[in-house]
Amino acid sequence: MVPYEREDNPLQIEYDPYEEKKKHGPVFRVIKGIGILLMIAFFGLLFFRMCIKEDPSEAKAFLWTDNTVKAYEVWKTDENRQWKNFAYTQESSYRIYDEETRTSTSYSYDTFSCRENTYSGDGSAPENKKAYIHYGQFHTSNPVYIPSAGELQITIRINDEGMEELMETYGLESEPAGEAFVFAIYDGTNYYTDYSFTTAERFTYTYRRLTFSGIDYTTAHELELMIYYAGDGTVDLTNPYEYLTVYLSDIPVTKYDMDDAKPFEVTKNLQEPPYVVMKNGTEEESL
Repeated sequence: MVPYEREDNPLQIEYDPYEEKKKHGPVFRVIKGIGILLMIAFFGLLFFRMCIKEDPSEAKAFLWTDNTVKAYEVWKTDENRQWKNFAYTQESSYRIYDEETRTSTSYSYDTFSCRENTYSGDGSAPENKKAYIHYGQFHTSNPVYIPSAGELQITIRINDEGMEELMETYGLESEPAGEAFVFAIYDGTNYYTDYSFTTAERFTYTYRRLTFSGIDYTTAHELELMIYYAGDGTVDLTNPYEYLTVYLSDIPVTKYDMDDAKPFEVTKNLQEPPYVVMKNGTEEESL
């Protein structure tokens, strides 16, 4: 700031704020403008990331199949029902604290693809290899478990920018048209391949809301969503392109609010997966 002497008392020095402003030329105003623009861009990016983090409503809606509708009608009238609630959900992490030993035990599973690339037996990492396989290309959310109907619903978000890795893996010259992936649920012994789905899109993401049937929850400890490339028409169930855990019995489930499942009628826009032959060893089945 610029000092000046007061006329009534020359010995008292004060600062003239107006004189200080005169010193700020066009360069200062440009820098100030850039700073404001950077702040706007930062908060705009933060808001954008918050928007894409939340799944579209149609990508997390409860899916009603013929089987689910029938099972719900039976469950409502069954006084000796095996399951207290018709549907359940689950967080992907849980911690138990023991006050006596003052120790905690944690259970969790990843909801996005970040599997470490093992490269070779000695653990070496060549420069042309990625540290993680399909990092961030897939993300699961909004699980719903319906033991009374033997169904499981899950949302998978697919990053379209990750298609380059798919093309590289399978030697494709262009991105696959139509449904690039088919899915299955694996419980450690059985593969559940019967499912239907709905679709949604937002920015660079494609969403599939999947509903699988025939699942036995009474013996299930861990359920994995298996992801396969469908392009060649034949899928080896034991060799998925990627897989993600979608249920772990060590983590408690909570009641799913059926008010979010209205209306109680078959979902109209359910789609069937593309036809592929799924192989499990010497056995074959069609999807």
